[in-house]
Amino acid sequence: MEFKTELRGFLQEYSLRVAWAWKQFGLSGKAQLIPVERHIERLTLSQLVEFVEKCKEKYMKAAIEPGTAVGALCAQSIGEPGTQMTLKTFHFAGVASMNITLAQIKAKDCQIIGESVIVVKPGVSSKTTMYYQLMFLKEAIPNVVIIGLPTVERAIIHLDDSGEEKKYQLFVEGDNLREVMATKGVKAARTTSNNTLEVAGTLGIEAARTTIMEEIQYTMQSHGMSIDRRHITLLADLMTCRGEVLGITRHGLAKMKESVLMLASFEKTSDHLFDAAYHGQKDAIRG
Repeated sequence: MEFKTELRGFLQEYSLRVAWAWKQFGLSGKAQLIPVERHIERLTLSQLVEFVEKCKEKYMKAAIEPGTAVGALCAQSIGEPGTQMTLKTFHFAGVASMNITLAQIKAKDCQIIGESVIVVKPGVSSKTTMYYQLMFLKEAIPNVVIIGLPTVERAIIHLDDSGEEKKYQLFVEGDNLREVMATKGVKAARTTSNNTLEVAGTLGIEAARTTIMEEIQYTMQSHGMSIDRRHITLLADLMTCRGEVLGITRHGLAKMKESVLMLASFEKTSDHLFDAAYHGQKDAIRG
């Protein structure tokens, strides 16, 4: 459905552009003016039909065949890059600590040992005193809290100049999303949070599902990794299908209480199989 909407929107945008060209150059679709129209937009009817057919072909190839083990593909596609990301993080952590150690050694080598210490101070005058007082106030005033929320520990103003238009963003360390959205001067529609449970309690389970997908994508892209959105969507659907956010942990899977084999494949395999056999549980193996 999303694919059809995007394709329809693209074709409508192209048709509006063609209509604007006709109106701008006084064209009316006459037979003798067709070569001129094609030259303006660089696209013929046969090319447009071929484009739509190619889009349809790619869409049909992207569809999952019935019976495909999408769960296993999802776990492999997310788990493998996640493991590499973790190893890469530990590697860089070791390099950073090594650099710090080398810097300490260089600092020790550069020390000059002497008994006499000479301290040089600038002369004090009313002009310099006023200057230092102003500089002190300039650094201290931004840290003065005029009004705020008790649950917010820190706030940072960030200038985002990556796009065409510069935008200011406010990063807040803390919680209480509801009060932040209700604060005067804050655009509630453009306020986001990475606290999934708080988003679920404030905006609902669908917003929490979107937050899970965006946070996974952001984390992976920050380390230069790209994962198909369908795998992330499947994971987010599994975590929120019960109407609450359930983690892929021992307790989260236990709350799902659907598949015995799913519980056994995660942790404590023998215990889960023993309990299932003792209580006579069955698994329909529906995926």
